[in-house]
Amino acid sequence: MEDRENIEGVLNSLKEALSRQEPKVKVECETRLKEAAGYAVAVPCIITIDSQVFSVRVGIAFARSKDDLVKLYASKRMLRLDKLIVVVNFNVDEISRSALKLEGIDVLTLDEVLGVLGLIKYEVKRVGVHYVKPQVNEISLKKIIDKYQGRIFKRGEYGGHKLLYIPIYDLNITIYKINYTDLPLESLNAILSFEGITGSLVDVDSKGTIYIKGEWIRLGDLTLDELEVMKFIAKEGMASFSEIQAHFEWENVGAIIDVLIEKGLLMEIGDHYQIKPPNLKGYRGVGTSLKSIIIDGKPKSASLMEPEVSPGLLAKIVGLIGDVKEIKIIYYPVYIIMYVKNVGGTKVRSYVLISGISGERMDDFEELIEAGRLASLLNLFKP
Repeated sequence: MEDRENIEGVLNSLKEALSRQEPKVKVECETRLKEAAGYAVAVPCIITIDSQVFSVRVGIAFARSKDDLVKLYASKRMLRLDKLIVVVNFNVDEISRSALKLEGIDVLTLDEVLGVLGLIKYEVKRVGVHYVKPQVNEISLKKIIDKYQGRIFKRGEYGGHKLLYIPIYDLNITIYKINYTDLPLESLNAILSFEGITGSLVDVDSKGTIYIKGEWIRLGDLTLDELEVMKFIAKEGMASFSEIQAHFEWENVGAIIDVLIEKGLLMEIGDHYQIKPPNLKGYRGVGTSLKSIIIDGKPKSASLMEPEVSPGLLAKIVGLIGDVKEIKIIYYPVYIIMYVKNVGGTKVRSYVLISGISGERMDDFEELIEAGRLASLLNLFKP
């Protein structure tokens, strides 16, 4: 019974998605094969899709063993199916998957299917800890200190510096989409990097400096109400303001939508709203871009800025656009440099963040996470 319910859930979602393209969809969930000489396995449901461009018969089956997978090939031929989707609850190696795929049989694990449909919660399967080896030496750092003292803080005196590691979360994600003319499911693998202080999406430039990408900003600030609105829109695929308002009956729905748009999480399509995935064109992320200088474990003699945004929260949000497979914490080296100047008898401190990889100033991080607040939290300098 449980198998049947899972399969029908897949069919209903597929049928709903396809209906938006205006093909004719027919679902038969009583299609059965009598096992003849033990070489056929029942295919519980068949979905037939007819449009002006194509006609496809897709079967849904559940395999309990590898032997079932072999027998399902005969079932597919006997029922004259163009495609057979098989849901399994055991591991199938990539060689077998590829061989079955060539015969028009796609294998999906139960977790993959339920994850696509948003029916299971994400659990962190693995969290690795790593750090990026600094590339800026003492001679280069001295030149950088003199550079900013002479150009920006002309009346300020150098007050000290500290090597600090900022936490970055690398989320390995699989984004799914439906292709109506070929395979029922297509996927795109990507690694999204978020800084762990406010939960903003970051990327890496050609010199190795991390920077705020400008979308999916400050996810750590999201309220429970804002998360609920995102979940509702993701579940519906897209929703109008009136639909969102009717569902929640809150007076501040408009303000919530404005916040989500400002953070780059929603986009408007006509009079509807939809979750806006980050622009991944040319995107590589921290773990991919700096792979050659990333070391396993934590740095031994340095100050680590502990994350203020939990990986579970980020996984929950990112999970609205795909399936999070793995999370890594990568500590990125940053130099905090302090300059002190006397203003009316009062000492005023200014802080500059410098990339420990390229030596470039990270002014967007200064604005986002406030270098002064970081220095205060870590007691980097004496008052």
